[in-house]
Amino acid sequence: MADPASAEGGAAEATAAGLLALLEDVPPFDGLDDATRARLAAAAQVVRHRAGDLVLDGFSDTGRGVCLVLDGRVALWNTPWPPGGPAHTEPDETAVRGDVFGFTGVLTGQPVGPRGVAQTDSTVAYLRGADTLRAFATHPGARFLANTVRSSARSRPLPPYSVVGDLLLDPATVVAPHVTIAQAAAAVTADGNRSAVVDHGGGRYGLMTDARLRSRIAAGMAPDEPVGAAADPDPPHARPGEPAAEVLIRLLEADDDATLVLDPNGRLLGVVTLRDFTRSPASADVMLHEQLRNARDGDELTERFAQAPALASLLLQRGLDSLRVVAVYSGIVDITVRRALELVLAEHDDLSREEFTWLVLGSNARREAVFSSDLESAVSFPTALPDARRDAYRAAFTQVEALLTRAGLTCDEHGAAARRPAFSRDAAQWRSAARGWVADPVANQGGMMTSLLGDARGLGGEPSPTATTLRTLPDHPGSMRLLLDAALANRARSRSTLDALTRRNSPFDVKHDALIALTNMARWAALLVRSPELSTPARLRAAAGTAVLPTALANTLVESYEEIQRLRLSYQLMQIREGRHPTDRIVVARMSSIDRSILGQAVREIANAQKRLANIAAYVSPEEWVLPE
Repeated sequence: MADPASAEGGAAEATAAGLLALLEDVPPFDGLDDATRARLAAAAQVVRHRAGDLVLDGFSDTGRGVCLVLDGRVALWNTPWPPGGPAHTEPDETAVRGDVFGFTGVLTGQPVGPRGVAQTDSTVAYLRGADTLRAFATHPGARFLANTVRSSARSRPLPPYSVVGDLLLDPATVVAPHVTIAQAAAAVTADGNRSAVVDHGGGRYGLMTDARLRSRIAAGMAPDEPVGAAADPDPPHARPGEPAAEVLIRLLEADDDATLVLDPNGRLLGVVTLRDFTRSPASADVMLHEQLRNARDGDELTERFAQAPALASLLLQRGLDSLRVVAVYSGIVDITVRRALELVLAEHDDLSREEFTWLVLGSNARREAVFSSDLESAVSFPTALPDARRDAYRAAFTQVEALLTRAGLTCDEHGAAARRPAFSRDAAQWRSAARGWVADPVANQGGMMTSLLGDARGLGGEPSPTATTLRTLPDHPGSMRLLLDAALANRARSRSTLDALTRRNSPFDVKHDALIALTNMARWAALLVRSPELSTPARLRAAAGTAVLPTALANTLVESYEEIQRLRLSYQLMQIREGRHPTDRIVVARMSSIDRSILGQAVREIANAQKRLANIAAYVSPEEWVLPE
């Protein structure tokens, strides 16, 4: 690489005052004090480049420094050049006056790019030393890094077949309802498809798949009966722009093998089957799902579930973002729990899976579980059962928990567990209890139970027995205020975070010091606006635009949540690769400068949101909380 100091045209002398004036306006250097900025400007190397000069090769040199463009234009490539060099590929972006680049390599010490070439005659300041690094540790510096990461993620193209529309390759076989089953099967075979769409008119469609056809024939339906009577009258459906991973999760959870794809106006675009998902980055979990679903015994279930971390790493490598990888892992936990239930109940001829609804609680109910997450559960019996029969089920649930623990899931011995009487009630008892929590969250641990059951999700898609009752909470302002106090009790530890992030050997608990505060606020906000959403980002978006949660603040909190979960997942995978048990405690010395700054900024945003919410609760009446911002 040519040394900028010897670049043709020589080093152009720029006044320290001119550079200093620019540093005062440019993030992240605007967060430094005047004396530090003055030192930074005095130590900078200012170089004049001719058009075509190599300004920075961040893929081979991390010691050049952080680059600040003073004038001109510099083309940037964020991936190494292919053979032939820059003339054969368009730059990823262009830097102009006031733009900063090259900081990722400086902060991480890794040759991660970019490569910069002057498009026009340009002047660039190379900033080095401790004062440069200090700029990225300030509040504006952390915001700068976080915004850079988000912008990069949004601009990164999706890998092929990441959305459902990409998987639509062949036209669907469409038949009328009166066509016989035999005729529909012949049409499907002729088209080379694996399903038939039954068009009932008026935008209503049924779906007949191979699996459904076999089950109907096995149940006694004759081949000459109309296909409309045999097809699924309410099949799953998806939009073409939906992430393939999310649709795949829905199919696997519901035990479906195909989905209709409809445009926003309800017009049929085609059918996507489980086989079609093999072209998607999300498809890697199809085989694992099937292996878990068909595990013959507890040993095989344990062996298969141990593949989950490797699958998560693979999905990240294939371009799936961290939140979707977390959702995929939550789906794997679901199928593992379902199979554990089946294996245990198969040993008890007197017990039936039809006599109860298994409720997933906590982070897994929100589809936000990671490898350190506790497994929390409850059970709802549809009708009252004799005490002896309930005790028999609870004994079986103890066996289920033991099997899941052996598989590698963490079950809290004293936490929410279906084997405990407080978490295994009939539906009428759950509804009665929920009415009590709504009326008085303080009595009978109502606040804690509201938090737990407010996140409940039926394993087979069944609704929680308490969902409807809990959505009446906004009719009880006093209860909402008490629940808000409980939600704010676990404060994001902004100051301790800053302290921890400056002491390299100190651990930081991502869940306790950051995530719990955010998920509690999101749950409370969803209850306030009577939203049925479960995931933290969806809850924040549902409450966005209200007096308690302005849209800009909601968006900031969503971004903070995404960044924290990304860091949490990546560091837990690192722990697993090193043969350690995954935890939420990260040693600061293991974090890059960028990660420390992003985490610190996210925690500050959460802490500020908690303070704002506490002030509003103190000075604004509950009736005004849901008014437009």
